[in-house]
Amino acid sequence: MKAEIAAVLPACGLTFMCLHKRTNIRFVHNGETRARQTGDRNAQNLKTYNNMVKGVVVPALAPVALDYEVSAPSFYLQTHESNMSTARTVQYSVHHTSPTLDVTDVQQVANVLANILAPQATKLPMSTRCAHRLADVAERLLDAVPQLEYHMLPSPLNQRLWFM
Repeated sequence: MKAEIAAVLPACGLTFMCLHKRTNIRFVHNGETRARQTGDRNAQNLKTYNNMVKGVVVPALAPVALDYEVSAPSFYLQTHESNMSTARTVQYSVHHTSPTLDVTDVQQVANVLANILAPQATKLPMSTRCAHRLADVAERLLDAVPQLEYHMLPSPLNQRLWFM
């Protein structure tokens, strides 16, 4: 089965990624020393650590099994700014890339999609957020008592839940 999928995928022009928004990794960069910021010669030389600016891509350096063939490198993308606390990045695990798209193009598309169709930048691209919310609605409907059947769905929702 895996060989059949691998044979069909290059012709599809398909990019497949998994997004992980609950990562325990934080990225910060060294700022100037406080003495240099204030211009005070008597101030202590303590470095400040700041959040990364939005749009920064950090390549993931994850251990990979020896028998696993890496198709494309995974990466972390900082899509929003955080003024209050340490910003959390989203990990993009790239499993397959399209022959027509380079990984840098995928990174740019992911950054643009996280900043488009939203009043402010979000961690996840809008298409991922919509799919996540729709799956939430579908899960609640499937777990309902009495058991949900196709004819019980209202027609507007029925058109959105075509996969049921």
